Amino acid sequence: MDNVLATIQHYATNIHRNITGAFDDMDAKRWIRLVAVIGGYLLLRPYLVKLGEKLSNKQYAKTMEDAQTTVPKAKISPNALRGYVEPIEEEREGEVEGDKKVRKRQAKKVNFEQQEEANQADLMDQLVDYAEGEDGW
Repeated sequence: MDNVLATIQHYATNIHRNITGAFDDMDAKRWIRLVAVIGGYLLLRPYLVKLGEKLSNKQYAKTMEDAQTTVPKAKISPNALRGYVEPIEEEREGEVEGDKKVRKRQAKKVNFEQQEEANQADLMDQLVDYAEGEDGW
C-alpha cells in the first residue's frame, strides 16, 4: 500500500514540476510563437472542418453512385430468352403492393379500435353508479 501511495505522489510531483517548468524559461519570442500557433489553430479549424465535410460528402456521394450503378437491371428477362414472354405491368404491381400496405394499415387500425372498445367496456363494468342516499352514500 505504501508503494502505491509513493508512486502516486511521485507522479503528482512530476506533473507539477513539468507544467510549471514549461513556462519558467518563456521569453517574449516563445510567448508570441505560442499565441500565434494557438490563434492560427482557432482561426483555421472551422475552415478545415468544412473542407473535411465537403470531401466526405463527395466521397459518400461517389460510393452511393457506384453502388447504384454496379447492379444493372437486365434488359431482357431469362424467360424471354427461352421464348416465353410475359407482359409486365409495372403500374399494376405497384398498385397491388400499395393495396397490401393499405389493407395492413387498416387492419391494424380496426384491431386497435376493437381493443379500445373492449378496454372501455371493462372500465365501464368496474364503475359504480352514484345515487345519493343509496347503499350508504
